[in-house]
Amino acid sequence: MKDQARIKAQENTASAKVVEDSEVQSFTRINRLLTMMTECNEVLVRANQEPTLLDEICQIIIRDGGYRFVWIRLFEDPVSLKMTPVAQKGLSENEFEAFRKSSGSLLNNLHLFLPTVKAGLPYLIKDIFNNPANTNWKKEAKKLDYQSFIVLPLIENSNLKGILTIYSRGADDFGEREIKFLVDLAGDLSFGIASVRTKVSLKKAREELLESQQMLQLVMDTIPVRLFWKDKNFKYLGCNKAFASDAGLNSPEEIIGKNDFELSWKVSASLYRSDDIEIIKKNVSKINYEEPQVREDGTALWLRTTKIPLQNELGEIIGLFGSYEDITEKKKAEEALWESERRYKMATIAAKVGVWDLNLNSKEMYIDPILKAILGYDDHELDNRLSEWLKLIHPDDLVKFQAENDLYLQGRSSQLELVYRMIHREGKEKWFITRGVIINDPAGKPYHMVGTHMDITKQMEAEDAKEKMHAQLLQAQKMEAVGTLAGGMAHDFNNLLTTIKGYTDLTLQHLKEGDKIFRNLTQIQKAVQRAGTLTNQLLLFSRKHIMEPTSLNVNETIKNMLMLLERVIGENIHIRTELSPNIWKIWADEGNLEQVIMNLAVNSRDAMPNGGNITICTENISIDEVQLRVIPKARPGQFVRLTFSDTGTGMSEEVYQHLFEPFFTTKELGKGTGLGLSVIYGIITQHQGWINVSTQPGKGAAFEIYIPASFLKPASQSKDYLSKITLEGKGEVILLVEDEEGIREFVCNLLREKGYQVLPAATVNEALKLFKENQKKIALLLTDVVLPDRSGLELADDLTNIIPQLPVVLSSGYPGDKSNWEKIQKLGYRFLKKPFSMNELLNVIFQALEKNRSAD
Repeated sequence: MKDQARIKAQENTASAKVVEDSEVQSFTRINRLLTMMTECNEVLVRANQEPTLLDEICQIIIRDGGYRFVWIRLFEDPVSLKMTPVAQKGLSENEFEAFRKSSGSLLNNLHLFLPTVKAGLPYLIKDIFNNPANTNWKKEAKKLDYQSFIVLPLIENSNLKGILTIYSRGADDFGEREIKFLVDLAGDLSFGIASVRTKVSLKKAREELLESQQMLQLVMDTIPVRLFWKDKNFKYLGCNKAFASDAGLNSPEEIIGKNDFELSWKVSASLYRSDDIEIIKKNVSKINYEEPQVREDGTALWLRTTKIPLQNELGEIIGLFGSYEDITEKKKAEEALWESERRYKMATIAAKVGVWDLNLNSKEMYIDPILKAILGYDDHELDNRLSEWLKLIHPDDLVKFQAENDLYLQGRSSQLELVYRMIHREGKEKWFITRGVIINDPAGKPYHMVGTHMDITKQMEAEDAKEKMHAQLLQAQKMEAVGTLAGGMAHDFNNLLTTIKGYTDLTLQHLKEGDKIFRNLTQIQKAVQRAGTLTNQLLLFSRKHIMEPTSLNVNETIKNMLMLLERVIGENIHIRTELSPNIWKIWADEGNLEQVIMNLAVNSRDAMPNGGNITICTENISIDEVQLRVIPKARPGQFVRLTFSDTGTGMSEEVYQHLFEPFFTTKELGKGTGLGLSVIYGIITQHQGWINVSTQPGKGAAFEIYIPASFLKPASQSKDYLSKITLEGKGEVILLVEDEEGIREFVCNLLREKGYQVLPAATVNEALKLFKENQKKIALLLTDVVLPDRSGLELADDLTNIIPQLPVVLSSGYPGDKSNWEKIQKLGYRFLKKPFSMNELLNVIFQALEKNRSAD
């Protein structure tokens, strides 16, 4: 028993000794890893060059970490996954090179570890000799004395940039804690590589910037142009060497703080100061203007100067920048050239291009064959006599031509320069400019006139086109102004109609249908509805109409417009309709379709000044492969065809070719913008349709419009109101913001009568005050879009930022510009178009509150 006890005690002592040795080894290992991490971090902090950094890191890992060898590889190309070793320690160069090329190298086994490291995880082989993954590794491991290794990803911005591979002599040398250390080290190394590259890039950028600045200064000092810049007090901030030399200074630095009255050109300083004041005070540039400069020594120069204002990032004027070049010699050369041109004017006139020579006595005239060719004649087809030439001058210009020519011959005009038209052989008009001089005989009497003749047809056509374009632009601007006015009128008129309609609805609900007053009020309702249609036309004209496509019956739209069309086209034009009874629906914006019909009607009216007929037809059409070859621009499918034809003047082929071009018009100045048909083209194209036009001069025109048929079931209309009982409120508090007093009072009365509490306000500021006082009570915001101080849309944004679930109903005669409407739709705010009825208002409020209750 004693022997057994002694043996047991010896076993316990040995076991304790093993545990103690293991703990000592673990502590030593951790201490070594901490030392390695500390040394590596110190290297990472002070590193400036990438190769040095990687070499030192590898050295520390071997020295302090006690590993067999280590190497770092970076990707040359992430796509091809080609890696290049950039640093290694622990192996000789020969050993490392042999290892790289061996089948046991990781470079030849990327498929084993790459998916793991690409996922940001380390790849670990604990014991190569007991790992069946790759038998080639065992031979290399035994040769190079390692038994385990770990591959660590080097990641920058979530992208794999390379790997750090560490090899150890023993099996299971990479414990859980040690792996964590090494993963952290790999992360630090990735950061260190990125930092060093950033430092290198910054250094390179600084060097390039310095080099660029030096190059800029070199360029400034080398170019012959003088450069300078001043502050807003007209004091110089800098210049180039050439400018400093002109100013009588030794270097550009000497000019800083000086003004023109202190430099060599003080005689001209007042002129320069005047220019500087204009540039800085008016924020204008003066480009390439000529000015004199007088130096202290009396030297007079001519300069071509440019000055522009300098602005800071806030757009504030902080000074000016300028340049000038000495054009004194050029000026002298120009004067010499002018004198030379005067002396050799006769020789220039005698050039063979476009030359003519008239004998004043015999009236025989030499006409250059080039001039004859311009008019479509061969040389032999036109006699060289003045009478033949005069026959080709446009009849409307002949009298003026002869009068101005006579004035010159009589000495009552200093020069002969005529601009006139001539008739081409094919009947076309050609514009010419003629310049000529008189040649005297030895006795001093005129006996010849010689000159040049130049075709300026293209220049004149360009000038004419420019004038027409300018006139069309002015007309378009006028129409835009009228459109803006119309939109504003429609907005104000809709406010009035809302008040009338509201009080009419409010009164009608308290009357019986048999009452006389009930019938009268019903007529007011109908009148308001018609007036609303008119304001909608105003909005359509002003292009404030909101694009709201819906399932539409073309026939109904045409019928609703007939009365308005008859007013527009006048009594001497008759409209006839042939509308298919079972016409398919289309998916379109009714306002846009109305604009198409209106524009076509106006176009037909202008083509029938003495009256005529307009025919409007609709029909269903299914286009198959056969009809594709018959109908221009067609594509297969089912379409509604709207044909609009007239008995007007028709169009020529030339007009037809430009029919849908913006600003193209055949109307007189001030009678058309040239936009009507281009707008039609744009609308139909937006609706995925097309237009075919058939016309002949004197035989009218027919516009065939194809719009895809829509077989979608129309959504239930919001005007299918709930019962009056359902529309009753339950004491909810509504913040009402409306600047029109009549509408505000009507809405207040209606909502209070229907069981709601109302907080009325006329402005955004009033509304914000009421909201602050009653924030917890308010259940809904009902606001006009256009208000005196700010927009209702801005108010809605402010309040929903405080109460995100606050229901919002916006109302307006028109929502303003396109951006407002898009924002209303995007935010999901309900919109109530004026003029609205009592039931429309109650319905939209109930739905908004009901949606909020459902969300709760």
